[in-house]
Amino acid sequence: MIREYDYEKNEDAAIIELSKATEKAAPALDMEIDRLSYVYEENGKIEGRIIAERFCDTVEIKFFVVNEEYRGRGIGKKLISKVEDEAAALGCKHITLETMSFNSWKFYIAAGYEILAKIENSPMNGETHYFLHKEL
Repeated sequence: MIREYDYEKNEDAAIIELSKATEKAAPALDMEIDRLSYVYEENGKIEGRIIAERFCDTVEIKFFVVNEEYRGRGIGKKLISKVEDEAAALGCKHITLETMSFNSWKFYIAAGYEILAKIENSPMNGETHYFLHKEL
């Protein structure tokens, strides 16, 4: 029987079970998660944000935005460099992220990221869902 279940409870239980299985299969693996959260601020005003998580040897950029009126001033480069530097300091080998063709995916290419995979016509017709990677 399959039934609907509370999302948070199900997620918490799945993480516990997956962690147990992973610890059994790879006991030397670092299973801690580090959360990285930075803002770029000028004159008391937040102009950009980046949020990432480290798991094992990889940092995944989860959310990254520079407010529209501040784009083109190098803020994004500073924020992504901060996460890359922190990832390297944590001993990470990889940074990954997902983005869409209507977002600034070309920014990541210019920053040295490569397209690992893409899904055409997703999340809607005429757009592309990108999965990107950078080796540190």
